[in-house]
Amino acid sequence: AVVSTQSTVMIDPVIKGKGVTKVIRYGGILDGPDEKPAAIKDPRFGSIMRQKEVDLKMPKFKYDKWSVGSPPMKSIFIYGLNDNVNQEFLSGLFQPLGSIDQLKVYYHPKTNKHLGIAFVSFSKSSVTKEVLAKFHSTSIMGNIVNIKPDPLCQITKKVLDK
Repeated sequence: AVVSTQSTVMIDPVIKGKGVTKVIRYGGILDGPDEKPAAIKDPRFGSIMRQKEVDLKMPKFKYDKWSVGSPPMKSIFIYGLNDNVNQEFLSGLFQPLGSIDQLKVYYHPKTNKHLGIAFVSFSKSSVTKEVLAKFHSTSIMGNIVNIKPDPLCQITKKVLDK
């Protein structure tokens, strides 16, 4: 037997069960009854890997100032709206294309007059692309509206600050 300070139990009869001989490796050299190299197996492919697949929901990630990469194009800025367009009308217009996370039609804070702008955030970026393709530079309630992607609400903030 080789004397070394580093030892590893390769086969343990307590874990494997009765009838198995304990095999220990000292400093990289096997020391056991046969001294044959033990078959090396990946321990991850045990009973854990044989379990059924689990269908997990994909988490919703929020894009913030610490996020890396380009933001997902899930929100749009609409301007040139008719004064009669309200949240219910826009919701009815966009809801058939996909679910809406946030919808806001803006009014003047003092006079409560319609500003002709709105912000819409969708749950999927594919819905945003479809809305842009379908409604940009088209007539909604008699007015030609323009729609721009606004992933970080920068356009909306800039217009509201004026």
